Amino acid sequence: MVLKEMALQHNQLKVFEPEENAAVGQARKTLDRSRNKQLGELFHCGFSVHHAGMLRSDRSVVEKYFGEGLIKVLVCTSTLAWGVNLPAHCVIIRGTEIYDAKHGSFVDLGILDVLQIFGRAGRPQFDKSGHGVIITSHDKLSHQKKAHRMTHSTSGSICSAFTSSVLRLFIGMFVLLTFSSNQHVVLGDVVKGVGGEGSNRKEAA
Repeated sequence: MVLKEMALQHNQLKVFEPEENAAVGQARKTLDRSRNKQLGELFHCGFSVHHAGMLRSDRSVVEKYFGEGLIKVLVCTSTLAWGVNLPAHCVIIRGTEIYDAKHGSFVDLGILDVLQIFGRAGRPQFDKSGHGVIITSHDKLSHQKKAHRMTHSTSGSICSAFTSSVLRLFIGMFVLLTFSSNQHVVLGDVVKGVGGEGSNRKEAA
């Protein structure tokens, strides 16, 4: 996984690694037994993946350990936000187009989908704050800003408000990864949750 390699290059991998305890040890044994060897390798660094091509049993285990905070960073498809209740501290949407088989082409990610995905960040019962980030192309920037104004007419404009060094590092890695592949821009950091700053929750991308 590129994110893991970038964290390693910046000597920041320990930021994401789970602290050693009995629960982490048991989780490591469970994932190491999976036929998907990538899960065990990524878990050692605090990362994991989740998508429809995985076995149901593997998806369930990943959901369980992410929900328990043992997995710090989960790279997943948008369907996870609709089907599974997994709160996170930070949610990143990398790219705002999805393939629509009905039209046979890529279409814009709907604003309801964006709100549903961002709704995983900063749940009041789990967090004092939350962050939602969209990384999109220049030609989609005005559409996303307009959609944000339509749905957040009283919550202010899109702005950058990162306070955590871990979040800055993580978003920075995503931006570097994005710019290395195709020219996108960071649209913004949206919606600080209720209360103050700081969290021990995790990130979903």
